[in-house]
Amino acid sequence: MVTIRRAILIILLLTIFTQQAQSIVNDPYRPRYAFSDEVFKYLPPMPKDFYEIKKLYATQNLKDYDRLTPEYYLQPEFYPGWFNIANKTYCRDPRIHGKFGASFYPSNADITIEQGLEFTLTTLLYTSPGVESYQGTVIELEYNKSIISVSILEPNRTEVPNYNGDEFFLLLEPTYPYFSPNWAKKFKIRIVALKGGHTELIIKNARPPEEIDKYYRDLYGYNYTSSGTFFGMFLPAFKADIVVTSKSTSTFHFNISHREYFPVIVAVVSAIVIALIIAVKLKSKKTFKEDYRDVV
Repeated sequence: MVTIRRAILIILLLTIFTQQAQSIVNDPYRPRYAFSDEVFKYLPPMPKDFYEIKKLYATQNLKDYDRLTPEYYLQPEFYPGWFNIANKTYCRDPRIHGKFGASFYPSNADITIEQGLEFTLTTLLYTSPGVESYQGTVIELEYNKSIISVSILEPNRTEVPNYNGDEFFLLLEPTYPYFSPNWAKKFKIRIVALKGGHTELIIKNARPPEEIDKYYRDLYGYNYTSSGTFFGMFLPAFKADIVVTSKSTSTFHFNISHREYFPVIVAVVSAIVIALIIAVKLKSKKTFKEDYRDVV
């Protein structure tokens, strides 16, 4: 009996070590974590020059944004704060995860561009780590249309069956219990300078039409949420400060200040709501008892 148990234990240990060795062979440049590599099973292997491209992007020195391919921006290590929350989100109990959370990286830009020229702005839109739900949102652009013309080059909007509206709808994919294949998206916008002046370009989100929400609620049930609902996604706005001049001074600068709404917010809000409900119920019971004593 003891021999059988030892054999089973040896087989289990060999299986674990084989899986770990296989993950190292398949993805040799990814750091090893205390949690399972299954978290990254749908992501491409980390490139050899990953940290070089990451640094160039973070320090605003990446000259060719065509080099920023999914092999880079689909890695959670590409984003600020990942190493601070990785184990809290995917390893420890209770794990920190929730229903919504998304952000732009970076979230601000300063642009000076000559009248008559155009510029392509690139940022990244991604689901926060630890989000269990699919998130639906409509992207809206706010700017002075007399100073600049703006169009979204990437990503393509998410096509919804049997819906023909004009809204720029996006479905953001979950990052828990593992990262979905398209959890992050490159967001490219063409900006054409029409006349001199100053304007802000703000990317914000709005609630999708009910037909879209209903389609994804039927498809994913409670595993879908949308912006504009009480527990729905609030997407931090991307803001670009744009100055159009008549001189050849076209420049571009990312302000790396970065806002992140982690899914733990949902747990905090939920706790507050539950506490309020309990308080109301206790108050109702107390009132009932007092009223009952008055009657007696």
